[in-house]
Amino acid sequence: MTCEIARRQTTYWDLRDDRGITRIHFVGKLEVGFTDPQALSWSIEQDHPVLLDYQFPWDGIYPASPASDVGQVFDDLTHAIEAKLDGWRRAKHYMNPSRARRVLREGCGLLVTGPPLVVEACREVLTSNGIRSSCVPSKDRRWPAQALIVGQNFVVAKSFRVEELG
Repeated sequence: MTCEIARRQTTYWDLRDDRGITRIHFVGKLEVGFTDPQALSWSIEQDHPVLLDYQFPWDGIYPASPASDVGQVFDDLTHAIEAKLDGWRRAKHYMNPSRARRVLREGCGLLVTGPPLVVEACREVLTSNGIRSSCVPSKDRRWPAQALIVGQNFVVAKSFRVEELG
């Protein structure tokens, strides 16, 4: 079965497939990611990589020593983060947006904020490159949440209400 996001509104999406149109209402919407209206299927998930940001509190990583090869460490961090998230989020979502390379070069400052899975992957990269670091709590947990997954598109909300329009 294939489906299409036929209408995107701030509080609902209409999904069209060979059975008709299904309206998915967002209750307490937290985040939206849209790339393509065409999808092979849709589902509402309780456990999914996009939900990691909501399931756990976040920590910030602060290096305490500089990187000897900033470019290589930056690339290693990028790969480590993205490997944990199955392509659902980019590393830049968690890295200090304007200063990550500078933080690595100088060995001080906020480098990454994220949930435990991301933080642990980054700390492994830093440790393997001889970079000392510390973690500081950054953001509280935002749970419970669910994810509407439509192909590579998603909506994170507190819950969803499904309405069959025919």
